[in-house]
Amino acid sequence: MLKKVLYYLFILLLFAPLSNYVFSYCTSKPLVGYFVGGDKPQLSAESFFEGDYQRDFEFYYRFHNGFASDFIRLRNQVHYTCFDVLYAAEIVKGKGGYLFQVQHITDGMLGKHFVGNDSIANRAKRLRLLQDTLREEGRDLVVVFAPCKAFVYPEYVSDKYDLRQKTTTNYEAFLEFFDKYKVNFIDFNAYFAERRSQSPYPIFTKNGVHWSNYASTLAIDSLVNYFGTMYDSLPKFQADYSAVEAKDWYNENDAFALLNLMQKPKYQTTCHPLVQFVNQSNKKRPYLITVADSFYWQIHLTGWDTTFFSCTQYWYYNDRAYFTDERWDMSTQDSAFSFSAEIEKADCYMILFTLANLDDFDRGFTDSLYNYYFGSANLDSLYLRRYNKK
Repeated sequence: MLKKVLYYLFILLLFAPLSNYVFSYCTSKPLVGYFVGGDKPQLSAESFFEGDYQRDFEFYYRFHNGFASDFIRLRNQVHYTCFDVLYAAEIVKGKGGYLFQVQHITDGMLGKHFVGNDSIANRAKRLRLLQDTLREEGRDLVVVFAPCKAFVYPEYVSDKYDLRQKTTTNYEAFLEFFDKYKVNFIDFNAYFAERRSQSPYPIFTKNGVHWSNYASTLAIDSLVNYFGTMYDSLPKFQADYSAVEAKDWYNENDAFALLNLMQKPKYQTTCHPLVQFVNQSNKKRPYLITVADSFYWQIHLTGWDTTFFSCTQYWYYNDRAYFTDERWDMSTQDSAFSFSAEIEKADCYMILFTLANLDDFDRGFTDSLYNYYFGSANLDSLYLRRYNKK
């Protein structure tokens, strides 16, 4: 009798994914990240008899059966616990439980995709021309380097990556030519790398790819001081650093979340500052356009955009624009988006990227801005005439 009961239970378990797919009586927690699997294939006589529908549905069903996410988490957990294998694209485990994004090591530290001195020198010349031209119009342009986790915590990078084998990095070349051509920039990467041993809280958590809320708040404080030297109408910045807890917020746990494990992460004690901007003046505040990678999201979501400036636009990788006025976000390639019209609205422009993304710095923004101001004028000739170089 017992054998029959166990047999039927086993049969029921085999049909559980299919029955849950049909009747949806149990909802599983969705996976984090991007997964293949596609849309459900459409049944037609042609696709059925050619066998395309069966093949495509089998592939689709692997990722959409009733307990697919649970089975994937179980598989990931077993391989992670027993074999230290991670099923997350571009995420690697370092020493001490630190998780890194591969690109931050290979590009940010090892110089894998170095674009060359000539390319970066031309970029610096272009930025110098633009910043001085904008300054004549009463506007400002500044470049910001967001920190790289592998640069700030190199001792936790796995021995799989020999940091002694590094070549010239894009970051090093940008620093050299920005200094040479007098380009305005703020280097949070060097700032946090130099001060991390004195920091009471992590600059990056073990579980995260992006900077911690504590570090991004310190960055906001510096940016407030920078813009405050140019505009006297800006609100006062206040931050309460007393909110300390042994828990990562989502943006500080993004690398671990991509592992899709069954276990909960191990948290560090970190600080989640309470940020406030106090308006002290009725004067008109400036309009800011920021072209940045994902490191700007934490700043964008603090209220900095809506309370420190009169209005802002966040051009995410120079590909999608997020507005703080009443407009919906849209692609910068959309026919309804006018580069010239939006540029004319701004009083200041900020370009913010981390080290791993410098091989395609600003995603063409300064190229478009240069064309807007100077058209097809030769860069070297224009630079020589402007600064009397011989």
